[in-house]
Amino acid sequence: MMRQVFSLSAGMFMPRLGFPLAVVLAVLSAGCEPHLPPKPSVRLAAAETRTVVPLVRPIALVPMSAPMVVDFELQAPGPNSSKSLMLGFRVFGSDRDHAMEIADAIQKEGLEAEVRLTKLDAVGEHLVIIERRVLNGYGPTKMVSVSADGRVPVVVISTPDSTALDAVGLADSEGSSMSLAFAWAFRTTPGRYRLSVRLRKVPEKFSNVEAELLLAYMHKPK
Repeated sequence: MMRQVFSLSAGMFMPRLGFPLAVVLAVLSAGCEPHLPPKPSVRLAAAETRTVVPLVRPIALVPMSAPMVVDFELQAPGPNSSKSLMLGFRVFGSDRDHAMEIADAIQKEGLEAEVRLTKLDAVGEHLVIIERRVLNGYGPTKMVSVSADGRVPVVVISTPDSTALDAVGLADSEGSSMSLAFAWAFRTTPGRYRLSVRLRKVPEKFSNVEAELLLAYMHKPK
């Protein structure tokens, strides 16, 4: 049971094996199976039952004909978390450097989405203001509100509070992932929420990248 990872070569992500063949054969010859991390499908089967932030959901990096909708519960941030809620996803590679390579390519080449966040109560849904980051080459970036149509023209690399993820068993124990944000919500309060995400334009070469939708608080500034 070897985890499939993807290598960036000549602009394409190609599948390869994540463990040397000699190591696997040596283990099998000893009459036992290698002790490997749980397959993503096994890990996500348990994670998908979680409805409280932080949470993850499997997501394919391909254009969507209909939005992906996730209802969730938002509690007050933990001791190491800020009040900034990241709406994004994380990508996995063979190691952290490879994951960073993938995330950097996605940020540079572009991934366009429609993102909306609403708060749910007895009356109905109420649109929550979310903000996205505008890149300016090597110059300073700025934050702008996402327009009413939910359009997010680019995603950017971001780092959620890893201690909060670790506390609920969602931390990347292999250190082989990097996170990217569609947008952030800065004025949320505890309660029930609904996130709607529709990927509109995604370069085809990212379609085989393992990814998870990720909702998590950011780390509290030092």
